[in-house]
Amino acid sequence: MITADPVRMDVDKASSLVSTARRLLGEGRQVDLSALEGKVHDACHGIAALPVHEGRVLLPDLEELMTALDDLTADLTAQFHSMADPRPDAGRVARAYAGPDGDKGPYDQG
Repeated sequence: MITADPVRMDVDKASSLVSTARRLLGEGRQVDLSALEGKVHDACHGIAALPVHEGRVLLPDLEELMTALDDLTADLTAQFHSMADPRPDAGRVARAYAGPDGDKGPYDQG
């Protein structure tokens, strides 16, 4: 019979993957979430196999994982929207064409 301890480990592994993904996104790096689905799948199946009283013990861990997944969703959505914005940053463009002393560069007519 399955106990809560291995299921808690699956939930903890999923939470760790989410934390790592959020950190990498914050650093502007790409994230591979393929392992996350498997860990969440394992945790869900493990919880379903537990007696109700043992499964309830894991509720705080599951709520924490759900919150972390919601936060990851928000981070991914924000990253997608920032990548989809085709407008260049005007300040960044101006700095790219500025001379070494802050001159406006050869393309400035003013």
